[in-house]
Amino acid sequence: MSWLDKLRRRLTGQRPPGASYKPMPPHPANVPGSFYVENGCCLFCGVWEDVASDMMSWLGDDPGHCYISRQPQTDEEFGRMVEAMQINEVDCIRVRHCKSAWKDELIRQGLVDQIDPE
Repeated sequence: MSWLDKLRRRLTGQRPPGASYKPMPPHPANVPGSFYVENGCCLFCGVWEDVASDMMSWLGDDPGHCYISRQPQTDEEFGRMVEAMQINEVDCIRVRHCKSAWKDELIRQGLVDQIDPE
């Protein structure tokens, strides 16, 4: 699924019948951990800069791709990462293998589509 298809799905709030999304691989600049930005998915939106600029960064001097530069460590940081996940246009910020309490909160926040299958 392309970033444009993801944006259409997000704007319409609909999924094509029977659609299942296979995440793109993480961008290589992401630090190891549960949260990551998909490679080739970034739209240069920068919406995360107001909520998670201490955990996300731009690759290079000229924004070309964002990535997770530091994983959240506290519940407060996790909350800001959740906010970044909610406001990005095409669901490029994803999570895998996170704490069960954090996974439960992501589901409660309606972000189940951004959790990788185990």
